[in-house]
Amino acid sequence: MSRMEFVTLSRGPRRRLDGMTATFGKHGRIMFNSNLAAAINKKGSESCLVQRAKDNPAYVRIKLQKPNENDPNAYRLTRAAGGGHHNSAAIQAKAALDEIGYDYSSTKSYPVTWNSSKGEIDIVLPAERISLHH
Repeated sequence: MSRMEFVTLSRGPRRRLDGMTATFGKHGRIMFNSNLAAAINKKGSESCLVQRAKDNPAYVRIKLQKPNENDPNAYRLTRAAGGGHHNSAAIQAKAALDEIGYDYSSTKSYPVTWNSSKGEIDIVLPAERISLHH
């Protein structure tokens, strides 16, 4: 057998978003990066409401519920807590995203604003990803 030579392939440019982000997946799943997931996990919530601004469907708010609240419109948070960067949290929000006409044909990440005292995550989605117009 001949001896083969190998070369290292480039990993390409880094596309990491620092801070807190939400990633909207192809099937209506919203996943929170480890920084945001750690903050969510500290709150101990098991569910959340997905809301939109009445006059701007691109402005989305995810409002954590208190542990014993029970709203029929709530989405269950799937969470895992661990040390370091092993925190994760996500919701399956296809119905809410369909309601605002969100185009989730490709996965996209967006920066978020986290209000710890209210347990609210604000996300401004690009208008071109929304088909519901006010």
